[in-house]
Amino acid sequence: MAVVMPFKGVRYNPAKIQDLSRVVAPPYDVISPQAQEYYYLLHERNVIRLILGKQYSTDVPGSDWFARAASFYREWQQNQVLIRDRQPGLYLYEIEYTLEEGLRCKRTGIIALVKLEDFKSGAIRPHEKTFTATKEERFRLRKACGANLSPVFGLYSDPKDIILKLMSPFKDKEPTCEFTTEDTISHRMWHVGDPAVIREVHHAFADKELFIADGHHRYETALNYFRFLSQNTAKDLTESGPAFVMIYLCPMEEKGLTILPAHRMLPVWPFGSNVEKFLENVSEYFEVHSFPFNGNNQVHMRTRFRTTLAEKGSEANSIGFFLRGDSRYFLFSLKREALKSQRLEGIPAELKELDVVLLTRLLLQGVLNMEDADLDSEFKVQYLSQFNQALDLVEQGRYAASFLLNPTPVYQVRKVAQAAMVMPRKSTYFYPKVISGLVFNDLDPEEKIVLP
Repeated sequence: MAVVMPFKGVRYNPAKIQDLSRVVAPPYDVISPQAQEYYYLLHERNVIRLILGKQYSTDVPGSDWFARAASFYREWQQNQVLIRDRQPGLYLYEIEYTLEEGLRCKRTGIIALVKLEDFKSGAIRPHEKTFTATKEERFRLRKACGANLSPVFGLYSDPKDIILKLMSPFKDKEPTCEFTTEDTISHRMWHVGDPAVIREVHHAFADKELFIADGHHRYETALNYFRFLSQNTAKDLTESGPAFVMIYLCPMEEKGLTILPAHRMLPVWPFGSNVEKFLENVSEYFEVHSFPFNGNNQVHMRTRFRTTLAEKGSEANSIGFFLRGDSRYFLFSLKREALKSQRLEGIPAELKELDVVLLTRLLLQGVLNMEDADLDSEFKVQYLSQFNQALDLVEQGRYAASFLLNPTPVYQVRKVAQAAMVMPRKSTYFYPKVISGLVFNDLDPEEKIVLP
């Protein structure tokens, strides 16, 4: 089902860029304006100038950040700041990182080209809704640069770990590149050009379906770009560069595959000062458990609260809650009869399993009377992935309240995707993000993508 192919990656030239940590950046969609400025100042050749360039009041079509990105991309190749590998290959990519609770993890995957498929084929499955404005922006960038600048993050199932075992011997060799970013995340990548291994990996993927973990806009943009080129040429482009998209492929069974929750942070509390009335209303749907604390036992109670949230979450849908000015943490565990609530009518069973759906329908909309527009407003709801930070910022007065979630299990992502459904916004946060700047892929309509 999935057609996975090697490619000649475009990479930063180690003779020109000795420290890759200064030229890479996260994907564009998690970069704040402050972070954008930081990466601009970090290095004059930082990938930020390609994936999320600055905009100016004097910009006009043809002289805007898309045009500047294309100019930078061409100039860096002409000056050998970026060089293209002569031999096509797959790129084995290992990330080592530390979770909030101190656990050190390692995630391994492969960066490769994957043949574009319409979602209707079932070979590649999404799980998130995309937005037209974002896709239009990414399309203009792709059209200007003619390249994949950041990989999509894809998942596949491989219980016997056959594919990574084919690649693992190359870890004994010197990495093609290796660096650690200031967030203490270590990155290592190996170019694997062995034709026999490439063919084995290609065949191993032939019966697999892929699931998009992150980068839905990038994938749909790739489809739109291929259709655009096909409609504007008489040539058959089905085996050419634009018919493929660069994807980082990671097995679902990988121990280092981490999904963080997106805790809901409320800048303003919409219910009023009667906390007990709020809890009474919550009890229509959830069992309410409290974790009272004081200055002497707060650390202990916070740990117990976090542990219990995870434990209860394995038994029933469970949501944590903390309100500014209250000296209690709360745990809400779903009552089975709540699944019959009118507020959940019409929701498919696959979505009713999701904590984020129950939080939205029963608590945010049901108890707090928030509207759809409120849920889409950054003035009403914001998101954080770190548990302690979500509590600290409420305690410090930065937010009025926080609703805390367990991570969405990967099996639920797969279940929703296979049912051809999409999850609500901010249901998953795959961590760490696949960094931009490791490798790029030129989309040459004249170049056929073939096995070596």
